[in-house]
Amino acid sequence: QVYTIAPSPDAIEEFKVQSSNYSAEFGQSAGGVVNVITKSGTNAFHGSLSEYFRNNHLDGRNYFSQTRPRYQQNQFGGTLGGPVIIPKVFNGTKKLFFFIDDEEFLSNKGTTKNATLPSTAWRSGNFTSYLTSKTYADPCTGAVYDSGQLFDPTTTRIANCNNGGTGYVRDPIIYKGQANVLNPALISKAAANTLALVPEPNTGTKHYIWNPTNVLNYNRGDARVDFQWGDHDHLFARFSITDQPDTGVPSFPGLASPGGKSNQKQQGVTASDAHIFSQTLVNEVRFSWSQNLSNKNLLGASLDPSTLGYGGLPYQSGVLGGLPTISFNDVGGIGDSGWTPALYDARDEHISDTLNMIRGSHSFKIGGSFNRYDWVQFQSAEPEGAYTFTGALTKSLTAASLSDVSSGSGFAQFLFGIPDVSSLSNSIFGDNIRSTGALFVQDDWKANRKLTINLGMRWEFGSSLSEGQNRVAGVDLTTGAFEIPKSRQNMPPQLPAGTQVEYVDSNTLMQPTQKNFGPRIGFAYQVDPKTVVRAAGG
Repeated sequence: QVYTIAPSPDAIEEFKVQSSNYSAEFGQSAGGVVNVITKSGTNAFHGSLSEYFRNNHLDGRNYFSQTRPRYQQNQFGGTLGGPVIIPKVFNGTKKLFFFIDDEEFLSNKGTTKNATLPSTAWRSGNFTSYLTSKTYADPCTGAVYDSGQLFDPTTTRIANCNNGGTGYVRDPIIYKGQANVLNPALISKAAANTLALVPEPNTGTKHYIWNPTNVLNYNRGDARVDFQWGDHDHLFARFSITDQPDTGVPSFPGLASPGGKSNQKQQGVTASDAHIFSQTLVNEVRFSWSQNLSNKNLLGASLDPSTLGYGGLPYQSGVLGGLPTISFNDVGGIGDSGWTPALYDARDEHISDTLNMIRGSHSFKIGGSFNRYDWVQFQSAEPEGAYTFTGALTKSLTAASLSDVSSGSGFAQFLFGIPDVSSLSNSIFGDNIRSTGALFVQDDWKANRKLTINLGMRWEFGSSLSEGQNRVAGVDLTTGAFEIPKSRQNMPPQLPAGTQVEYVDSNTLMQPTQKNFGPRIGFAYQVDPKTVVRAAGG
């Protein structure tokens, strides 16, 4: 993928969108092709200023919001272009031109967040809201319980059933004679400390609704220089940049909220030389380089989870920290939302050459391109760990066949500190590299006054995805052994003892094919002055 930088609308001279059936000049991936030509300076000085704004006084209130959230957006910028002139030193009229543009986007937008959080009663261990006043007899022991009765997972044991068999049973949760009320002494330290970071509902019994302001700002701009070198060469160079600082709001206030802060920076350089050999022969060579930096950071990275009672979780202040991902079956999740932090640094270099040639009624385009992609990526699915509480450990084990019996409370299970599933992902760091190239020829033939035929052929080639330090491994499907590049033969793999390993010459997971040919054919026929029939395929 080539990372492009969207220019400011005021910097665009013209653009063309091709959704399908494009010529052999374009390829590599499916989808549309957008070509944008940015403005250049001229022999006269020209400039522009613009401002666009919106605010909450022009908007209505969100149906679910208690107030009208703040909204203030200002989008402003300017352009300036003309000849490069240094008084008494240099006059670039008709030779050297410049064009610059800058756009600022400042947005403070109030959002409405509606988080489902545990009620005040639940936080204290009171789950009487589960009770239904309907009863059932336990199939094993014959004990009579409310159909919403929850059970203590720490009392799971085998018991003799009334029918002569055995079954797994649990004691009901009961405290001071009140069903579904948990003894405060049984609430785990980690659960209690975690709840101290979670606000209590402010709407109804389980909802926390608030209007945080999301600050989304960015700056983007371009600087372009054009040089007319004699009568046969036109050169230009352009630098573009987009910079977006941290943005993002949590689901609710505090370090326990899911979400993160993300930022992005893109920059690129493009240079081109168009050489005119004759009126019917023009060649353009082009080079570009671009970089895309994208980061997403944890909201609670400054919090050491061990201080809350969690063990075995990594902590690096400002990078890795905060609550693990905690999910329940009966209330909204808290903690890390997963795949955060995410650090991404992608770079690509592109060079192309296109020869435009007219011979009689034929317009030829012949050329090729080469791209190199290199992106470093650090990401992990559950870097701070993940705990899932389904409620299965607080339900009856012998009443599963009965209908209308509680399936358990995940949040009550959380208070006991006993998850159904816990996991921790290792960090994934990759330095990915890939190169691709293409050669093409295109002939647009005007067969007669009404018929134009388009013929083309494109050949694409390149390498498979590889990793900069050869940290890749495949599997030999015939032997079941792991395939590891020979360059890492002196580095013991992190695999269980006894795992079969083969060292191979390849440093990729697959061998690329170099037989990617793409023929293109199309035509346009003018039936009458008001009707044109077009068709194409490839």
